[in-house]
Amino acid sequence: MSERILFISAEVTPLAKVGGLADVVGALPPALRKLGADARILMPKYGVIDEEKYPMEIRGQGIPVQIGQGTVYVDLWETKLPNTDTPVYLIGNDKFFGGSRIYFDASAFASQFVEFERFLFFAMSSVAVLDALEWKPTIIHCHDWHTGLIPALLKQEKPRIATVFTIHNLGNQGKWNTPDIFRFLGLQAQDRASFSLTDSQGNFNCLLQGVVNADAVNTVSPSYAKEILTAEYGEGLEKTLQQQGDRLMGILNGIDVERFDPSRNPDLPEHFSAEKLEGKIRAKEALQKECNLEVNKEVPLFSFIGRLTDQKGMDLIGQSVEHILKLGGQLVLLGSGMDEFEKIAQEAAAKYPGKVYTKIGFDAALAQRIYAGSDFFLMPSKYEPCGLGQIIAMRYGTIPVVRATGGLKDTVPDYTMNSAEGRGFAFTPYAASDLQDAITRAHQLYQNQTEFIQLQKRIMGIDLSWKQSARQYLDLYTRARQEQRP
Repeated sequence: MSERILFISAEVTPLAKVGGLADVVGALPPALRKLGADARILMPKYGVIDEEKYPMEIRGQGIPVQIGQGTVYVDLWETKLPNTDTPVYLIGNDKFFGGSRIYFDASAFASQFVEFERFLFFAMSSVAVLDALEWKPTIIHCHDWHTGLIPALLKQEKPRIATVFTIHNLGNQGKWNTPDIFRFLGLQAQDRASFSLTDSQGNFNCLLQGVVNADAVNTVSPSYAKEILTAEYGEGLEKTLQQQGDRLMGILNGIDVERFDPSRNPDLPEHFSAEKLEGKIRAKEALQKECNLEVNKEVPLFSFIGRLTDQKGMDLIGQSVEHILKLGGQLVLLGSGMDEFEKIAQEAAAKYPGKVYTKIGFDAALAQRIYAGSDFFLMPSKYEPCGLGQIIAMRYGTIPVVRATGGLKDTVPDYTMNSAEGRGFAFTPYAASDLQDAITRAHQLYQNQTEFIQLQKRIMGIDLSWKQSARQYLDLYTRARQEQRP
């Protein structure tokens, strides 16, 4: 049968994006539709969504949602993912989804109860609006803790819709004290068998609810699926994850190769391809000018784009700035996050004008120019479920320098170990000295421009699309329907 899949997610590119979760949910449904599946998306109608850019039509009004001791009403809207035929449904309620932000904490981690109010209500209202849809899904595909409650809520449905739960970041579990959660929901521990599960502090864990109630569970890379079974990476849930057995698998993320296409990306000063790399040289010179760096095509340009957090290895990057400069390199940093790392990034730019550039915040167009104009892309993550930055960088012929963990390990074999299969430079121990060794090896390759250009062309020729992974998801959906649990 042709699957009808409803993706439920807190963020979706390009309507409302904070991190890689949005990119996955914005790209995988169109890829599934190309394979014949009917994939659609459900998300909150945030106040930050530009309705002039993404015009919507009303599909349902005054839909009741039972929450706490009362009833809240929502509206249901519909738009399309730009340049696709993929429907996107949006749940409207100004009280819970209005305002100027998607998450309330700059780190995107749940640290305030208002965050739980927003996404617990999103879970409850997602189930409530299903009856308002004329289209009926065969699979509900939930993403991260924001939707973790949905598989438990759907277990009472007869006939029940099969559910899949994807862990994008196990470090962000959505934990809060149990009495507050139940009081807000208007539910009790005995309402679902899994509601009695808490952590050692008695906290309710939304991600845990998704894991134990969904019919199938996956992470976004095979290596991360193995790593989270260990105490080092399991974030306190390793025993629960071990109990899932073959219900837990890893499927590697892809990227939207049409969106990230250096041969036609409108944000680039000049287009280029593996066959015509001259445009990449000019993209580098243009980036140097834009970032007030010395314009010199001979020096290696390193970059970082992402959240400025310890998870992304910003402490290692901070300790390695001088090493990059001693090798004659330059560094561009784009992102926002923890105050201490924003400060480190800003101080580096102030201390080394013409050699280091920092922009705090996010600029999607600038990000494309950085990917295109850099020689090397830094991603020394402490842990990385999959990572999209290193995949996008390769699409632009920018060689990744990564820590061999999770999806980084799966996507970036080390060039020094195997020059025939290598895609970049990888290191394992989480230490600045090991990152610096990888940077040195990258710099040595840069001195041999013939080999450097060969590697650039090779990584640009890799199939980084969603084609293979989308087929794996179709297999996962079939398994979920066949193995539905009471």
